[in-house]
Amino acid sequence: KEAKAAKKAKKEAEAEDDEEDDDDEAAEAEAAAAAFDQTMEKCDQVATSMRETLAPLVSASGDKDVSDVGMAPPSCMPEEARRRLAAHQRIGLAWLHSLHTHDCAGILADEMGLGKTAQAISLLARLLDDGDAGPHIVVAPVSTLENWTREIALWCPALTCVKYHGSEAERDEIRQAVKENGTPHVVVCSFTTFSSSGASAPLDQKFLRKLDASYLIIDEAQKIKNANSITFKNLSQLKTRRRLLLTGTPIENKPLELLTLLSFLMPKTFDVGGDKDDYKDEGGKKRKRGHNKAAALVQTFADLERAGAGADGEDGAATARRARRIKQLMAPFVLRRLKSEVLGSLPPKTEETLRIALPASQKALYAATVRRIAAQARARHGAEMEKLGEAAGDGEAVDAFTGDGAKFIQHAFSELRKVANHPLLVRARYDGELLAKIANNLLHEGEFGQDATYEMVHEELKNSSDLQISMYCSAYRTLHEHALPPERLYDSAKTRHLAKLLPQLLGDGHRILMFSQWTSVLDYLGMLLEHLGISFVRFDGSTSTAARQEAMDAFNSDDSIG
Repeated sequence: KEAKAAKKAKKEAEAEDDEEDDDDEAAEAEAAAAAFDQTMEKCDQVATSMRETLAPLVSASGDKDVSDVGMAPPSCMPEEARRRLAAHQRIGLAWLHSLHTHDCAGILADEMGLGKTAQAISLLARLLDDGDAGPHIVVAPVSTLENWTREIALWCPALTCVKYHGSEAERDEIRQAVKENGTPHVVVCSFTTFSSSGASAPLDQKFLRKLDASYLIIDEAQKIKNANSITFKNLSQLKTRRRLLLTGTPIENKPLELLTLLSFLMPKTFDVGGDKDDYKDEGGKKRKRGHNKAAALVQTFADLERAGAGADGEDGAATARRARRIKQLMAPFVLRRLKSEVLGSLPPKTEETLRIALPASQKALYAATVRRIAAQARARHGAEMEKLGEAAGDGEAVDAFTGDGAKFIQHAFSELRKVANHPLLVRARYDGELLAKIANNLLHEGEFGQDATYEMVHEELKNSSDLQISMYCSAYRTLHEHALPPERLYDSAKTRHLAKLLPQLLGDGHRILMFSQWTSVLDYLGMLLEHLGISFVRFDGSTSTAARQEAMDAFNSDDSIG
């Protein structure tokens, strides 16, 4: 009887807990709705005012004559820069200035190529006209810091700019120069300043916080879409009166990411800070007190994101209404335009995929690679079956291509991609005695350092491609005779077609950009261009920022470079 009574009491306690959980869930849902409505109400007044301000610009942007559309370029900009500011950029400047006058922050999310940098600089120039000399802080990827300083000098030389980047000693010199000479209008720095855990990171961040900046501009703002990241948290500590985010990535369809960015821009309105509070009930069981306002707001936006696939019923209708309201209210704070919408003079973009038949030698190598991979796969599968033994004998499904097997599949397809690109990307010509001779020569030439052994060099070459080995041979006089002749560049269907296509495009006045995920492809493309007598510049992930900028400058200023 005592056991039955205890069991009954336990069931009743569990039922009470379930009821409490249901009550908690209802309370959390109510809190989420209230938090959402309260936040949206804060936006209503500003959004309405901004729509009234921007309405003439929106209607004017559709007119044929757009010479006077938007805000007049700032007077402190050079005349040439003022003339070069396009209609859509003047509208963007008017939008940015409207945000400023309403004491709001925003997200400029124009498609890449529409001049977000120029619009941001124009805003800083307009503020300089109005008497706001900053300082302003621009945070951007390392690869774009040089471009920011150049663009500021181009669009508004009146804005003094310092690039806060370099070695620890160089940054120390910059801090000292700012202390002695005064704060510049703009300080440009990188995300690594706020993500680094090095010994000098606190000093760098303290220097930037003490600037008490007027504007904080974040370029490539999608890099701070994680509110839990160290970068987000450190950037949030900067003392700035206003914030502006620049991104070419669409964000309207990702409610949680949008909420994170909005919470960075307007932390008082979109408060997502704080955690759930824990407490223990009378029985000593640890329970959640429920979502606070911030967590409720996050939950609402999470529900909106999950509802992207479609929600049904009353909850789905409520979610859809909230999604429509968010888009309506957020419109004044997020500006995104596409090139196809604002640049009517652009020719239509065309995309063409060419399927080219492989020459006989490349086709034979591809078939041989398929046979080799298939044999290796059968051997792996047989070894796996034998190793699993009983499990396989019992008829259980065995997948030999998980774990290391999955890596084997990735490697197999990588090999096939290489052969399809160019036979020189795999090792098919250098083998046996020839490979041994080349390894011995490279060992004596010191190519792999003084500590290398013949076995190490030979193994390295066995894992190298024909292209890499041929490049080694070209580098040393004793091996010149073993370097592959330029004719081997044309053993690929792609290079044969490019040899015909590139001169034709250049003859028609086109400029050409070629991309590849593999630096080895860039290697043989460079050789092909040299053989065709076409001048070019190249950069990849290993190219320094300065050298990359020099290459881009050369390409943009010299039409003789393809």
